Amino acid sequence: MPEEKGDIIADDTYLLLVCDNKIEGISKSILMEESLYFKSRLSEEWDFSGSHEQQFSSELIKIQSNNIEAFQTVLIYLKGYHEILEARNSFIVLGEMLRICDYYQITKLSNPLTKKIQELPITVSNLMEAFSTSQNLMVVPGCQKVGRFLQERSIIFVMVNFTSWQNLISFLAA
Repeated sequence: MPEEKGDIIADDTYLLLVCDNKIEGISKSILMEESLYFKSRLSEEWDFSGSHEQQFSSELIKIQSNNIEAFQTVLIYLKGYHEILEARNSFIVLGEMLRICDYYQITKLSNPLTKKIQELPITVSNLMEAFSTSQNLMVVPGCQKVGRFLQERSIIFVMVNFTSWQNLISFLAA
């Protein structure tokens, strides 16, 4: 029995995941435990003939994301290093992580991510990032509620902080 979740069991397969031409490895058992999508796709009963053939060729799996930081952070979290989430303060990275969790049905990480996104302060320097992330999340059915909440926070921030044309011009000039 492994001492840490990130340890590899002796008879466990180590899978290679590809994201934006970067390859990362993770234990098959961790993926199957944390993701309903991978549990289904990596089970012995799954038939690899058909539409998923390109995504799952032997032990090389292409991930549907182009944000390498978000992808790597999700993997690190799944390996048991939950404190990595505290180090991420970019709405773009957190939003993409939430999108990855929704797509691959990684439910354990969804709640901490949602909380982090909802509690991360919006500032003048990250306002555009927050609003852009809200728009990206609203097109993902499982992330629409978080996207709307972030959009509302962004709008309230603008209404409170840009009450004069001078404030607005200072923001646009920065």
